[in-house]
Amino acid sequence: MTVADPIPTEGAADVSVSHSALPHPDAVLKDLALSLSEIRIKFPEKAPCVVVEDLSVLLDLGWDVHELFAMMRSLRSLVSDGTLVFYSTSAEDCESEEAVLSSFLFHFADWFLETSGLRSGSSSTIDGQLNMRIRNTTRPGVSVKTCHYKVQERRIQFFAPGTSSGIL
Repeated sequence: MTVADPIPTEGAADVSVSHSALPHPDAVLKDLALSLSEIRIKFPEKAPCVVVEDLSVLLDLGWDVHELFAMMRSLRSLVSDGTLVFYSTSAEDCESEEAVLSSFLFHFADWFLETSGLRSGSSSTIDGQLNMRIRNTTRPGVSVKTCHYKVQERRIQFFAPGTSSGIL
């Protein structure tokens, strides 16, 4: 779900949402399946692409991590001929639900992208590190590729570790 206009927070009261007021994951999945069916009828030659922007927000709203797992598996079967993208934030705490979700995503996904700060600390020429874990669909195993990145005004520059202009 995407909100087009942000809701002004100035002078707004703190509103808490009870778990019972949230839509049940089955209802969300049913609505999504109906929407996908309608899209497939309108565009039968196109493979669907579904992006779930932030799974960790659903955890914050009260969904159980196992409900998310079930929803993700169902979405995978609904979008079997297309592309399915999940985004989630993860805490460093390995006992948190976000870390459990991240671990599930790692084993669930064909591609798993993870950004982090540099292990050696901060740098003026490098903003972070991107690890790409790619599951081989033809034989067992995962290949891992790492690159560094620098966020610039209108682009992100990627380069191999050790090749930053500040290092050379």
